[in-house]
Amino acid sequence: MNNQALAKSKPIETIQEHTDNLLGCYKLLKQEKYLKENLVSKYDDIIKKIITYHDLGKLNSKFQNRIRKAIGLKKITYNKELDNYAEIPHEWLSLSFISKADRKFFKSFNSSPIYFNDLIKYCVGFHHNRNKRINEEAYEKTVLLDLEPNKEKIDYFDKLNKNINLDQIRRRIEDDFKDYMPFIIFFKGILHKCDYAASAGIPVETKYQGDYRKNFQDWLDKKKIVLKNCQKEAKTLSEKSLIFTASTGAGKTEYSMNWINGDKAFYLLGLRTAVNAMYDRFEKIFKDNVQLLHGEGIYRLLEETEKNNNYADNQDIFKKYQQIKKLSYPITVATADQLIPSVFKFPGFEFYYITASYSKIIIDEIQSFTPESIASIVVFLQEIQKLGGKFLLMTATLPPFVKEEFQDLIDSGQIEDKSYFSDIKRHRIKISDETFYGETAENIIKEGIKENKKILIISNTVAEGQNLWEHFKKYNPQLFHARFIRADRQEKEEAILDAGKAKNKGAFWISTQIVEASLDIDFDLLLTENATIDSLFQRFGRCWRKREYNQKIPNIYIFKPKNETITNIIYDKDITEKTWNILKKYDDQLLKEKDKQDIIEKVFDNIEETKYYQKYKDYKNLLKLGFKADNLTEAHKFFRLIYNNYNVIPESVFDDHKGCIHSLFKKIGNKEISKTERLKAKKEIYKFTVPVQLLGKRQTFLAPLPLSSYYSYKYDIWLLKNVKYSEEKGVEFIKDYKHLDNNII
Repeated sequence: MNNQALAKSKPIETIQEHTDNLLGCYKLLKQEKYLKENLVSKYDDIIKKIITYHDLGKLNSKFQNRIRKAIGLKKITYNKELDNYAEIPHEWLSLSFISKADRKFFKSFNSSPIYFNDLIKYCVGFHHNRNKRINEEAYEKTVLLDLEPNKEKIDYFDKLNKNINLDQIRRRIEDDFKDYMPFIIFFKGILHKCDYAASAGIPVETKYQGDYRKNFQDWLDKKKIVLKNCQKEAKTLSEKSLIFTASTGAGKTEYSMNWINGDKAFYLLGLRTAVNAMYDRFEKIFKDNVQLLHGEGIYRLLEETEKNNNYADNQDIFKKYQQIKKLSYPITVATADQLIPSVFKFPGFEFYYITASYSKIIIDEIQSFTPESIASIVVFLQEIQKLGGKFLLMTATLPPFVKEEFQDLIDSGQIEDKSYFSDIKRHRIKISDETFYGETAENIIKEGIKENKKILIISNTVAEGQNLWEHFKKYNPQLFHARFIRADRQEKEEAILDAGKAKNKGAFWISTQIVEASLDIDFDLLLTENATIDSLFQRFGRCWRKREYNQKIPNIYIFKPKNETITNIIYDKDITEKTWNILKKYDDQLLKEKDKQDIIEKVFDNIEETKYYQKYKDYKNLLKLGFKADNLTEAHKFFRLIYNNYNVIPESVFDDHKGCIHSLFKKIGNKEISKTERLKAKKEIYKFTVPVQLLGKRQTFLAPLPLSSYYSYKYDIWLLKNVKYSEEKGVEFIKDYKHLDNNII
């Protein structure tokens, strides 16, 4: 080890060992046929050379001595003249090893405008994200005084190239990025995929353990579920991309499971609440083949580990989570922002695209996203389709303009357009010109409680939900929204799911849009503020979800928002008004499921001049023109349009739990205790926090936590001032700042 060139310190690995591990990962991707065989056949030697070259620059003495110091080895001697120059990143130095013979070999693949020498250099030289400029003199000196004298340590004997024009390589590639993109995704994506897996010591991909079809059928038999004809058809279409529009409660989840058919898949939803619920459904059937991925996933994994006592060594938690984050499980249920932001082409996006290129992507209820997010999803799916990936766009109500984006592929037979609308009638709607505060709502609730019904009110804002909780307090409602600390929110999430599934048991809940998407809850009576039609239909799906309704009394009531100005900030004003006017024509009618799609089409007809559509179109055009994010964090912001986002601890919560919070932060900073114990402390801290987006001046609301913690600084955990907090209502502004209540989301 003393004389060998090292690549890693944890675990200790030589450059050759690390390279061999990457080649092993690549071999598995080939053998298990994840990659397109025609591309592998054509470019196999190129991929192996990219992998072989990618880390040779780590031979430089400054890098070697940094690793040797970390593992307690004596430093190697080097030319002291190099002390006058900054260290050159290893991936840039790797380019100096590309031999003349290989440059000639790469050139033989040229096909204008693709120049393979530039392409290979780009894949090797930019497999890490560096923003600094190269110091050409330092590069030349490092090659001549350091790499040349030591190259035989890695059995390299050709003359090194000391002149590398990185700016020129980057410029040539980026000027023709659209032409180069499929090659960059294939070559650089494979490099990233293999490098991440080899470095983390995890499988590059994991095949399904067991028999997918048997697991699925056993569960169907156990639940005494007989698949409908449309659900059975999904299996026969499993080699195609699909757009599937079907009634709420029609069994879209089972449809997706049949379509997956044992292949690698990602099931993507908008809200963590919905993701958690969907993961629970998948996990019951497919067990450890399914994993959960979102921002709080590590804590959920820790809970499962503690509950089941699965691991002899809790360090396995971190390795398993790395495997989840590196997308190597057979089925991943995730928030859409774990995959879709790669459409913004940040450095390293190729890893996500290469994985998606041999996967099945399920998007559940696309209309529940913002127009900007829909544009991102559409462009992502269009690009993944071209690369060989397959998608299932699955929804109860599809906006027509989304379908139009795929019309050419539908016409050519590359994408199947399927729909299933049951004849079951579930909803009779009533439009009220009153707000929730009139006599109508009061009488409906009073009568519903008397009849032991499960009642759900959905408001457009947290503030309005809190006001309604106060207004109907005498009926003992429970309140659920996103502005509770996580410990309380988890309890409420579990409680509303239990209430929504319970039979012959009354309940009264007030909530926000947080219950809209894919939560398998079924209330008897829904009262909702008016919103856009897509949002309303999502809300409808929480009422009489799987039952037929044939009564003359409405089970869904739509009220005017008390504050229409605020509603028009949250939802597009034109779409909201059009929704109201069209729904009036269906007042007091039983809606067929097909009626809902007809209503959607009427609302979204001639929407080209609306702000909603302009937002969609502008974002789509921006992506088509090649807009790129600087990094993954920025891409997340572009996808979710979430800026000024913070994790906060309400001041009163901090005061009530000051000793515990101090102790937990102290534990997190203590490097002498195990990583698992520190993770447990982070999970406990997390329970005291609320995620908020502050649109006003943050100094009005935020203050540093009154304790010293690098962790709180790094993860933007702040004290939230000028608010009250209670388990019943969550975060509320105090009187002096009540007018700012709608500036916090």
